[in-house]
Amino acid sequence: MNRTTSLLAISLILASFSCAATGLQSPQSPSANPMDGAGVSHNAYASCIVTRDPQLQRPMLEVMVYDCGYPTDGAPVQFIQNYTAFVGQLQSNPDLSAAENLKQYRASFSATQFAFIEAMDDIFANSNTAAEASARLAQLEQDALNALGRSETDIVVLGGVSTARHSLDLWARDIADGTLGNSNSQTMIGRGWRIALADASGFMQGFLSAKDHKLEAGIVNGIIKSLDALIASF
Repeated sequence: MNRTTSLLAISLILASFSCAATGLQSPQSPSANPMDGAGVSHNAYASCIVTRDPQLQRPMLEVMVYDCGYPTDGAPVQFIQNYTAFVGQLQSNPDLSAAENLKQYRASFSATQFAFIEAMDDIFANSNTAAEASARLAQLEQDALNALGRSETDIVVLGGVSTARHSLDLWARDIADGTLGNSNSQTMIGRGWRIALADASGFMQGFLSAKDHKLEAGIVNGIIKSLDALIASF
């Protein structure tokens, strides 16, 4: 079983646990997104990394593999070395929008596809609460499912929106309940949005930049970029 297959299997298991906990959802809900596992995987591994290393002092990829059980083909040390180099060469700025961070990949997207990325940025820029942003992202995800096909670049967009929605739910909750520090409500909301956007941008950037194992590359890059943004936000 290769790394991508293992990752998808784990994602499906985690998604089934989520559905069991929250009740059955409509087939028209965003969970119908074939890339929902990207967002589920991000939350599972990012949460584990923060739980196992709350100060984020150890190399994140080492924690993800050795402490959180991320599946690898071959020697874990080689996986860590390869992705350390891969993530390190992909530069992004958490202070910028997803559209700005993906500017160099613009030619890969159609106008319709890129419009969903810009719409995601608008949600983060113009929502007053995390709950409002989450609801709007869920609607955006459904709109994307209805409007897009299932080409590779369509999949990138669907994965990016799913990752943004899941990531926002994770970080906004953890920041708001004090798990990741205390501050005033507006600052906490801003932190959650900043991290979620870094994650979504990182997923799309990693997927588009990888020569193979594209799904895995997107998820790994998204996790690391979101945790980098988390560190930078405090």
